[in-house]
Amino acid sequence: MTQSLLNEKTGADRKEEKEEPLSTARKKEKKVPLVVITTGGSGGHIFPAETTMVELQKKGFRLVFMTDRRGKEFTGSLSGMKIYRLMAESVTGKNFFSKVVAAFKLGIGVMQALWLLCRLKPSLVMGFGGYASVPTGIAAEILRIPVMLHEQNAVLGRANRLLAKRAALVATAFEKTERIPEGVRSMHVGMPVRPVVLKHLPAPYPKREEGIFDLLVFGGSQGARFFGEFLPKALKGLPSELKKKIRITQQVRAENLEQVRGVYETGGFFEVVLAPFFSNMPELMAKAHLVVGRSGASTITELFAFGRPAILIPLPTSADNHQVKNAYFFTETGAGWMMTEAELTEESFRSRIKELIENPVLLEKASACALAHKNTQAALKTAQAAEKIIKQGAFGKENKGQEAPNA
Repeated sequence: MTQSLLNEKTGADRKEEKEEPLSTARKKEKKVPLVVITTGGSGGHIFPAETTMVELQKKGFRLVFMTDRRGKEFTGSLSGMKIYRLMAESVTGKNFFSKVVAAFKLGIGVMQALWLLCRLKPSLVMGFGGYASVPTGIAAEILRIPVMLHEQNAVLGRANRLLAKRAALVATAFEKTERIPEGVRSMHVGMPVRPVVLKHLPAPYPKREEGIFDLLVFGGSQGARFFGEFLPKALKGLPSELKKKIRITQQVRAENLEQVRGVYETGGFFEVVLAPFFSNMPELMAKAHLVVGRSGASTITELFAFGRPAILIPLPTSADNHQVKNAYFFTETGAGWMMTEAELTEESFRSRIKELIENPVLLEKASACALAHKNTQAALKTAQAAEKIIKQGAFGKENKGQEAPNA
């Protein structure tokens, strides 16, 4: 009996010994600052958030991701983290009834975020734009949790404009960003570059193997539709001798694939590769002599990182016309050329392509200009700024309305 009791006591003691370090670990974990990342929708918002999270994780912060239903596409390197999906919907570009429904959903999303933030008690909320960030941003401001925003475009987006006035800091991808409210602290950090891109750097401007010119064309779903209808006809009109030296790699919508292929097949090009999606985009950009695409912030950042010249055709329906502003900045650096859809004709596009292929010095010069604006430290700078806010509470009042000091 004594031995039995002794065994039971020993077992209990062992249980306590196992529970004690677990309890201690949990207490220590709670002392580690928690950062809530919030965004959603397109890769233009998701990619910089993901890349910044990698840097925050290296610094030892705990991370939580809050998004909307579209956030289920988040399958990056940190997709194993805790993800909360809130109700959110854009109220812009809708009829009255749809706006009322969207506003109602937004209100529910704010209530969901309030409950979660009260439970999680984060040290900082970081918003990367998109309407999915609005509920969490509003809830954080109600609870007086510091909010830091990152703006990817040359014009402050609507979601960030809504949250900016009470934000501790607005970190910007572009050196000059329009529509930042007066008195709001801002800091240029750059656009975080995806790790999959960094793996392919540096990538010197390629020589023309056997005289072959590599033309890369991509632009997301809306860009793919326009490029699929316009480019084949425009390029087909190039001189025959020139077309024999052009390899075209182009993103095309699945429903337009056969139609576009049919136009190119009779064009006499050296090679044409078409697909709805390219999983090896960094490799394709590394070997491209010229890129044709839209002017989203991620595209411009990766063109700078690779040092690739480009003809940018801004999406005409982009919010606040931000793609035109992005493209304007890109062309001002000397890295490429902007052609708007309103001004674009088959002849003008064909003339530009012909000029660039026949004058490689122009492309080499543009490549050097692009490379001069390469910034692969943006994610680190963004994480450092977040760390400073957590440690100090916020940037000092003396920096209000000015660029905050580098972290």
